[in-house]
Amino acid sequence: MPQTSYTGVSCRLVYSHQPMATQLELDGPPVHAAGFSRRRLAVACLLVAALVPSLLHLHVLDGRMPATHNDLIGRWVGTRAALAGKDPWSAAVLRQIQTAYYGRPLTPEDHARPQAFYYPAPIVVLLAPLAHFSWPVARLIFLALACPLLFGSFWLCLLSLPITRAPGQTLTILLLAFFSWPSIWSLRLQQPTLIVAICVFIAWYALTRGHQIVPGALLSLTLIKPQLVFPLLAFLVFWSLLHRRWRFLLSLAASTALLLFASERIVPGWFPHWTASLRAYSDATVPPLELAFGHWPGLILTLLLATVTAVLLWRFRHCPYPSQEFACALSLALGLALVLSPTDAPMIYNDVLLFPACIVLIFSQPTGLGVRLARKVSITLIAFRYALVVIAVCGEYVFGPSDLWDGMPFLNLILPVVITATLTWIAIEPLRAQQTESSIPLSLVTDPSH
Repeated sequence: MPQTSYTGVSCRLVYSHQPMATQLELDGPPVHAAGFSRRRLAVACLLVAALVPSLLHLHVLDGRMPATHNDLIGRWVGTRAALAGKDPWSAAVLRQIQTAYYGRPLTPEDHARPQAFYYPAPIVVLLAPLAHFSWPVARLIFLALACPLLFGSFWLCLLSLPITRAPGQTLTILLLAFFSWPSIWSLRLQQPTLIVAICVFIAWYALTRGHQIVPGALLSLTLIKPQLVFPLLAFLVFWSLLHRRWRFLLSLAASTALLLFASERIVPGWFPHWTASLRAYSDATVPPLELAFGHWPGLILTLLLATVTAVLLWRFRHCPYPSQEFACALSLALGLALVLSPTDAPMIYNDVLLFPACIVLIFSQPTGLGVRLARKVSITLIAFRYALVVIAVCGEYVFGPSDLWDGMPFLNLILPVVITATLTWIAIEPLRAQQTESSIPLSLVTDPSH
């Protein structure tokens, strides 16, 4: 069996006869027909238990939330104002946004969550086509495009990961991802994070297939939420320089320049206004570890995890594509962004970007006792996110709707930190093993019993 090693990470690979495909070694005994049928039935039952509650809980929340409580409406109002020559961050437009969202401008006595145009001007360029429609029509257009694109981008991202899976496993993974609470919630709010996730996953697929122009153009669009993609873009730019992917860098630079030029033409001098709006945004949100442990302990833990992850990404700078190291690096970069980004309970929609990290984590097979335990804990927390929705739905239908059941699916805010930390540990393990001259392979498997 061939042995390959990149950046000190040892991997066992079995190469298939398909072009540009790498299959990972599979372990485990063959599954008999009867056992396979029982497993399929169990998986089908688990799918129903995992997918239906998200829709039921959304139905309950929809009955208690006005239709205008939608994250897209403020950006739609701001975009219309910008196209009319107004400053989307001005006090006048702020009142328009609050009126569209709450039905009236907020007063100092109101304790509602503030609504404003917190996004950089490039989002005006992306949403300009929707600004010419009424709000109900614009909302339907966005939803009609976002649903198939999100599902398709999950599928393309899954194809980009160097794992071997059966067709039934692929469908199961895609359904679990699409009907997870972060995905359903982001679709309900019509969050622009969906645009970022779709562009990232499609660009990832294109990169692993050897394309360079399309990924650069797509990744430039993710700058509408730069805090979610900065580690990813930084890694890809440096990686491209080392691998001489000049067309990718040229495409990214040219597309970004064109987007910024169009933004400046529509909203002249927008950058200071946007950075000023971020101060109010940062006052209302903090990174997840600070939210969990307080300011100073959370800040220290965040910096520690960010430093370790950044060093690991540096070790991955020479990794080829497609490879396990490349998939792990991009997954870590997206996870690191969520670790660093300010968050709050309703902002669980950003966890859509954890999809590749979850897949790499679940299909990994570390050998160290401690890292195996950490992996099991992380997978348990991923399952617990689905369980929270089930508990909330059961509570709503037995005891009636309440704030307790409404907020339960939003409680697992620490999950991005746990997944990122565990994936970092899994990736570091072969490096430590190499230092002790012990070959411990980092491999991905498809046997669900692991």
